[in-house]
Amino acid sequence: MRHWIFLALFFPTMLSAEISPSSISSNHASYEDSALVLKGNVELKHSLGLMKSGFARLDKKNQEGTFTTIHLRDNVSIVLKNRGVINCQTADFDFSSLKAKLLPKKGEMVEFKNLSNSSFSLMSSLAEVEFSRGPGTVNIHKIEALDKVEIRYPKLFTLSATRAICYTDSSLVEAEVPSKSNSKVIIFQPSGLLHSTPLVHGEGISFSSEKMVWEEETQQLFLQGDVLLKEQSIGQIHCEDEIEVQQKQEEGKWIISTITAKGKTVIDCAFEDDESTHQLTSYGTMLFDGGELRLTLQSPENRPIVYCQNQMKLLANEAQMHYASDGETIRPTKLFLKGNILLTNLTKGAPHQCAFADQFTYLPDEKKVILTTATDDNVLFWDGERELSISASQIHITRDETGESVKGIGNVRFAFSSEENALLKKLFPFYRQKGESS
Repeated sequence: MRHWIFLALFFPTMLSAEISPSSISSNHASYEDSALVLKGNVELKHSLGLMKSGFARLDKKNQEGTFTTIHLRDNVSIVLKNRGVINCQTADFDFSSLKAKLLPKKGEMVEFKNLSNSSFSLMSSLAEVEFSRGPGTVNIHKIEALDKVEIRYPKLFTLSATRAICYTDSSLVEAEVPSKSNSKVIIFQPSGLLHSTPLVHGEGISFSSEKMVWEEETQQLFLQGDVLLKEQSIGQIHCEDEIEVQQKQEEGKWIISTITAKGKTVIDCAFEDDESTHQLTSYGTMLFDGGELRLTLQSPENRPIVYCQNQMKLLANEAQMHYASDGETIRPTKLFLKGNILLTNLTKGAPHQCAFADQFTYLPDEKKVILTTATDDNVLFWDGERELSISASQIHITRDETGESVKGIGNVRFAFSSEENALLKKLFPFYRQKGESS
């Protein structure tokens, strides 16, 4: 038989401001010294929300005689005011220190569902909660999930982690209608899938990092420390410091607005029907603009961008990758590098080619390299194996299954001037004209 307990009539000093009269029910109730013990279908209406369990013990541990600790056990469910549900096996609340510890049933997880006026859910093997107190209310301020953490936010991301911290604002329990939340989630050792992509119909981005910070209101993800992103069209991005992912909603789905990387960043580019390795390394910033479908890399003057394609290595001041969309996927259509282009090519570990230009363009559909100049000076190209020297306004290099062809276009000369020869010797120590000794 279910009993409603009217504590205000018999023990008025034992009720705290967070527990109103006529707010406790159970199948059985008794008192043990200063503690109230409840068994069977326990329901407790607290300012935090509706607490349900198979067993509850309420203790008073202060001079005022109010309940300061609540122990819940057996199928604990806490329906937070406004929105959010907590499920666990045991919950120990200490409202004098404003802390709680939650544990699951063996083999299961502590669950936080639909937190922060959203569909954000969190699960872990152990959770600790901190509260803030308002006039007649207790609000969740911080949730720390420990060990075997799983986080789900439909249409945004799914991940696992070793530890996560969630900060919430007062709207979690005070708002009468759903509103934007200023909640922040900090996750340690996360790995998982971002459901948002550069296009509405994309397949998602897998990721891992040492730390992740999620700002819900602005839809920003900050991935920090040894960050790895893998996206089918862009390729693999590895950043030593931090990557910020900005999202926006389009056609009912979250898509990538921008991806910004700071610090040393290495991109293994994905070119369709191209088995060659294409790698870009930047020591400054990287920006992928989902609206412009363009990726931009910039580096400080003393640490140029490095581009490697198989045995070819190139240095530049700035790089851009341009993409095209067919509505379903995106694909790279042009790689453009500019500023102090220094190109070398290796055979069996030894350089045999070099080139100096202002601009470098790679067209993956044609598998063609175009070297150009932004001044009146010519592009310089040298191939030691073929004893080839070309000075021209443009140089086109095309590679296919039959080999490599090099073509000069505009103001072509097959010998370098003394100034050009001196410049190549200065830029490339291995450069030697035929007949010159090392």
